[in-house]
Amino acid sequence: MKEGAALTVALHLPVLNAVAAVLLGAGYGFVLTYSLGEVARLARPGELAGLTAAAYALIYVGMFMPPVLARLQHLAGLPYLFCGLARLATCALLSTFRALPGPSPAHRA
Repeated sequence: MKEGAALTVALHLPVLNAVAAVLLGAGYGFVLTYSLGEVARLARPGELAGLTAAAYALIYVGMFMPPVLARLQHLAGLPYLFCGLARLATCALLSTFRALPGPSPAHRA
């Protein structure tokens, strides 16, 4: 979608640029709203403020990744950068699964 927004600017199509901006803004808004709703649902009493701050930090990191990748693409091509990000995400997922508590002895048969 972001490529489409850039294309509307390059082709001097301000109406389509406005439509792309509205769609991208709505997408970011939905992500923010859903994420904060999940944080509120999962937070224990007394944890909401800290978890909300962490969620905002991660959301902003995600929003700033496209310009960061654009600036770093001269170091390595975008496919290599995406592979590196995929590896980092996989490591984060695996470490999360390892940190989860195992089944309780009562559930083992």
